[in-house]
Amino acid sequence: MEKFFKKDSFWEFYGITNENDFITQISLENKYHDNLPKDIVEGFETVIQLLNLSYFHSNLLDEAVTKALVTIETGIKIKAKELGIELKELSKKKGIIKEKRLFRLIEEVLKVTGQEHLKPDFDRARSMRNRRLHIDSHFFNGLLGYPRRNIKSFINLMNQIFLPVDKINEINELQSVLDKNVEEMKDDLYILEFNKKKVLIDEVYKIQYITDGKVKLLIAFMNPVINNPKEYYNTNQFNKPLVLAIKDFSINDNSIEGLDLKEEKISLFKNEKDSNKITYNEYLKEIKEVSEERLDVHLAVVRQQYPWRFEEIIYENCWNK
Repeated sequence: MEKFFKKDSFWEFYGITNENDFITQISLENKYHDNLPKDIVEGFETVIQLLNLSYFHSNLLDEAVTKALVTIETGIKIKAKELGIELKELSKKKGIIKEKRLFRLIEEVLKVTGQEHLKPDFDRARSMRNRRLHIDSHFFNGLLGYPRRNIKSFINLMNQIFLPVDKINEINELQSVLDKNVEEMKDDLYILEFNKKKVLIDEVYKIQYITDGKVKLLIAFMNPVINNPKEYYNTNQFNKPLVLAIKDFSINDNSIEGLDLKEEKISLFKNEKDSNKITYNEYLKEIKEVSEERLDVHLAVVRQQYPWRFEEIIYENCWNK
């Protein structure tokens, strides 16, 4: 058996030279709340085991993701049964009873639970499942398939689907308020105060509310007013998206206040200073000297990155086990 438990040389290409490196950069732990069904918890336990065993055989990375996708399908069927949704339907063309298509089950479940906002995440997972289960030849995705962050996302997805009804309703109600606030914020300049500094905010793109009943978090994605924007955009610099989590929060007409994940005070409030408006207007002047193409590329990259940061925060902070 010893020959099966030698580090795969694959990892050296990524600078992972020992078990500690692997644990820090690749390994995960299962996270779930009390209402997640046993079958789903055990499914993800297998996913975590496969991920960890990939230290010895890197091809198990793909198997871990495939098992996670199968676990999602199992979860949707369990949830459908809980809700009294039929898993089979009559084929109008053939006149026979057949298994209901997964996309239809997902749509019906999300409609009943009031979580239609999760459909894009399920669609992405379903697309990945179809590609992996219907292939003519094996292709090793490895780290190019982002197994670690996809598995985190899938764990979050299943935990959200099996939240108690009152928590889902709470999320939906506050999210409706937040979506309205974000829309109204587009007409004004805001200031983000955190880490003992103040940052002008050009636009707040999204604020998401998530809770498992024990943790209540706002996660915000926004665009800061930066120095020398013309140089920044024209030299194709790409900072990480500005994403912050706020807990113990209070929401007022023109502000949000609370604590960040390090227990430091954080606030987002409407600007009232003329000096900040002057700074912002100078920023806009420079922005006008940047081509729309460059601005669009930058925004596309940032918009592609921010959802993963949201998933990371939710995975790390929201599920109690």
